[in-house]
Amino acid sequence: MYVWAPRIRNYWWRSTPGCCSTGTAVFLNLIPEHLRFKDYSNQIIQAWNWSFFPLDLAAALTVFLGAHLTRVGSRIGDLVLTVGLMLTFCAGFMAISFWSFYRDFDPLWWGPNALLMIIPALALGSMVCRRLETAENQS
Repeated sequence: MYVWAPRIRNYWWRSTPGCCSTGTAVFLNLIPEHLRFKDYSNQIIQAWNWSFFPLDLAAALTVFLGAHLTRVGSRIGDLVLTVGLMLTFCAGFMAISFWSFYRDFDPLWWGPNALLMIIPALALGSMVCRRLETAENQS
């Protein structure tokens, strides 16, 4: 059973509501114009942006479910958590890839998406190391 490293867990519980609040701000058109990404009002870019909603929702729900299942000792908790972390990584990776191909670098938009890749990678690395450590201790 995986136990989250405290820093990763704390970040996760802060960042997921942040992603949801960003989506809400975009939906309600609350982001000031000077903070919007390139071509914000372009309908194709808006459709691309909203195409992440199902992925973000699936990622958040599976991570929360996986964390809960792991905490209560369920045998499938680690698997569900891994799926959620991979979905999160993919969401960040897709966004960074798009902005790279679009040749638009804005730290305000790249930073959070880079964190969506870094945190799951750290969490998965921690999970693998813990499993290897457990396996070594059992042999």
